[in-house]
Amino acid sequence: MTIQFKTDAVYTLDKLKLICTYIEDNTVWLKSDTYPISDTILLYKLERKSGKLYVFNTKVQAYDLVEGCLSEYGAEQVWESRKIDGMNVYDYLE
Repeated sequence: MTIQFKTDAVYTLDKLKLICTYIEDNTVWLKSDTYPISDTILLYKLERKSGKLYVFNTKVQAYDLVEGCLSEYGAEQVWESRKIDGMNVYDYLE
């Protein structure tokens, strides 16, 4: 299955949420959600033809190859984020 990229859509890399900021012919530009610990935003680029994902390394001002699988952030992830200890959050609202 190939991912259909859209600007402002959310994708996941393991548990990290990535937001698509711009799409060129062969390159999809993404940025991470802000880490909960700091205000660091990670910048990514995906080369569609090769399927390789890179993260920008600020120390050397270059992109490093990333291991992992990029996937679409869908209804299942939203539902999982709304559960508390395996219980449905909406059960507590009554």
